[in-house]
Amino acid sequence: MLLMIRRAGFNTQVAIEFDSKKLSKRHLLLLLIMLSGIAGLVYASNTWQWKNQQLTAYYIGLSIILASCSGLGASGAADAFVAGMKKILLASILIGVAFAIAITLENGKVLDAVVHGLVGIIGEDNPYVAVVGMFISQLLLDVMIPSTSGQAAVSMPILGPLGQLSGVGAQTTVLAFLFGNGITNMITPTSGTLLAYLATAQVSWTQWAKFIFPLVLVFIILACFMLFFAVSVGY
Repeated sequence: MLLMIRRAGFNTQVAIEFDSKKLSKRHLLLLLIMLSGIAGLVYASNTWQWKNQQLTAYYIGLSIILASCSGLGASGAADAFVAGMKKILLASILIGVAFAIAITLENGKVLDAVVHGLVGIIGEDNPYVAVVGMFISQLLLDVMIPSTSGQAAVSMPILGPLGQLSGVGAQTTVLAFLFGNGITNMITPTSGTLLAYLATAQVSWTQWAKFIFPLVLVFIILACFMLFFAVSVGY
C-alpha cells in the first residue's frame, strides 16, 4: 500500500508493507516470557514492595532468560545489549547530573533558604493571591527538586499551614502542588525522566524547550483559572 502526503509544499511518499508471515515458535515463546515477566514485576512490586535492588536483580534475571531463549548466543546477546545501551547511555549520565543538583542543594543547606524565599511570595490576606503564589512556588521548586515525593515532603508541611491561614483549602493546596509539579516536569532540565526520553529520541533539550514552551504557558494560564475556581467554590 502506498500513501501520498502533500503538505506545505512537501511531497513525501510513505510505503507501508504488511507482512503476512506468522510469528515463529521462538518469537511466541519470547513474547510470552516478556508478558509473564511484566506481570510478575507488577505483582512483586505491589505485593512484596520491591525496591531498586530487587528490581535490578529481577531485570538481570529476566534478561538472561530472554537471551538464553533467543538463540543469539552469549556474544550475540552481549552485542544486542550494547547496541541498546548506546541509545540511553547519555540519558543515564544526564539523570545522574540532574539528581546531583538536588543532592547538592540539600546537603549544602541551600534548599531551606530557597523554600523560605518562595514562602515570601505567598500572601496571607487574599486567598486568590495565595493560591497563585503556591502554584508559582511549586513551579520554581520543581526545577531544584524533580522528585514528586521529595518536593511534597519539603514544601507541603510549610505550604499547608500557610494555605489555611490565607483561606485556601487543603485540597486546593494539594491541587496547586500537583499543577506546579506536573507542568514543570514537561520542560525542566533537571528531570531525569524527561532527559531520558529526549536522549532516546535524540532530541536536544533546547529544541524540546522551544517546542513545548508555548504549551507550558497555556497550561500555566489554565491552571491559574482552575485554581481561582477551586478557591471560589471552597474546594
